[in-house]
Amino acid sequence: MKRDHSGWFMKYKVDLNPIAATFPEMTKGYIDPINLHSYAFLSNYCFRLLKVFVAVWYGSVSEKIQFNQLMLGPHFHINSIAEIYAGFHVRNSWSNDAMNAVSEMISMEIQHVSNSSTKSAEMIGNNDDILINILVRLPLKSLLRFRNVSKHWLSLISSPYFCLCLNERSIFPSALLLRKSASSNKPEFYFLWLDGKPVHEPLIRSLTFIDDSAGIKISQSCNGLLLCCSNSRNGEPNRNYYIYNPTTNQYTTLPKPGNRIPNTIFGVILAFDPSKSPHYKVVFVRSSKTSPDLYQLEIYSSETHLWSFSREIPKFKYRQGVYCSGAIHWISNYESLLCFDVDQESFQEMPMPEIPDDWNQSFKCRYFREFGGRLHLISTNGRHSTRQFDVYEMEKDSSRWFVKYQVDLNALISTYPEMTRSNSHPADWDYHAFRVLAVVCKEREGSFMVLHIPGKIISYSFKDKTSTLLHDFAPGCTAIDGCIVFKEDDAYPYTGTFAIV
Repeated sequence: MKRDHSGWFMKYKVDLNPIAATFPEMTKGYIDPINLHSYAFLSNYCFRLLKVFVAVWYGSVSEKIQFNQLMLGPHFHINSIAEIYAGFHVRNSWSNDAMNAVSEMISMEIQHVSNSSTKSAEMIGNNDDILINILVRLPLKSLLRFRNVSKHWLSLISSPYFCLCLNERSIFPSALLLRKSASSNKPEFYFLWLDGKPVHEPLIRSLTFIDDSAGIKISQSCNGLLLCCSNSRNGEPNRNYYIYNPTTNQYTTLPKPGNRIPNTIFGVILAFDPSKSPHYKVVFVRSSKTSPDLYQLEIYSSETHLWSFSREIPKFKYRQGVYCSGAIHWISNYESLLCFDVDQESFQEMPMPEIPDDWNQSFKCRYFREFGGRLHLISTNGRHSTRQFDVYEMEKDSSRWFVKYQVDLNALISTYPEMTRSNSHPADWDYHAFRVLAVVCKEREGSFMVLHIPGKIISYSFKDKTSTLLHDFAPGCTAIDGCIVFKEDDAYPYTGTFAIV
């Protein structure tokens, strides 16, 4: 393609005849020579490696046979790998007979591979580009196990380049971490898949990656990384901050930006966008050294491992910040939205959506979060109950808010009458018990909200106005009293990533 997108032009001419003559095993003898699949660009070496993967991962002889038929068939394509894996189910336990059969099968395949000495097998086996092209199509749980195949594979899968290739395919959250109790020094979490599939082995139950005597809590989730901090009992200067990758179970302790008096921290935000860079930044809003009427920004960079002073800023409510599209967003009393471009280190003030006249300038912020690269806002009347509300979305360039979805919960409340609080007045803003935990925008699959109602987590389709039960924490619960209750800030998106911390 020409750089001005005006048309195509011929860049190279390729003739594979000499290569096919040198490597006759490329020719599939059982296919018509004019067939598209007449030449096997993926050698038997790759086929046998992938068969070993399936044996190690699934331990099923019947599925191995099915896999062989697909892999050795005339219509195999590299994209079939992801489809094959998506069609299989993970085995949590194997019988002794299955283990013996798998071990024998693995030994035979490895022996066959080791006896192969064709030049094409060596060429593909040593070609990192081909291996990466295969590996990035596999589930993250498979990749975690495949790191143990060899030191070379561990280095390949753990490399920043592989992480970037993986992030180009998908960085969309697939699950939620739900904090059970905010008051506990060592909180536990529910792990909830957004597609509703059962959780057999939660990826995270509690924060055990480090033994912090004060306890640890999650402050923020950002594109697969968690910003955590200790529950310091001795004041802010002694609080530790951690960046934790729950997928790889790796973490790093942030160096302290320097002790001084006054030393109050008003906000800490993690800024990480793996589609742009493998590095992250952490923004601290601290008390100013020069004036009690100002705050001060200090930024830590994982690329330089250093803190830097950014600028002094006016006082604002910086505690509940949200990172999205390269900028940190703060809301203050619904009057204004303050955006901080992390790379440019510049501020911009944005207007908020207009408050309806019948609200009498009273509002309740129900949801202000980023999910899958989109920033959403839900606000309702702060003095009256509501069953209808709008979901606002911020433009990608942070220029304005617009109404993305309109919600009517009347049908949902009829389906789940326990949402109505019997001990509240109908005029109270929380007369209907629900919490918005996530707004998930998937244009092809369908967009939905994740709602917490008494004892349950459900998804609510914006298009069909229907609900699906994701998890029932308290079967038979008919009133909110005694049921598990999650708040908006108890839910953290989970995104699988191999990002290096």
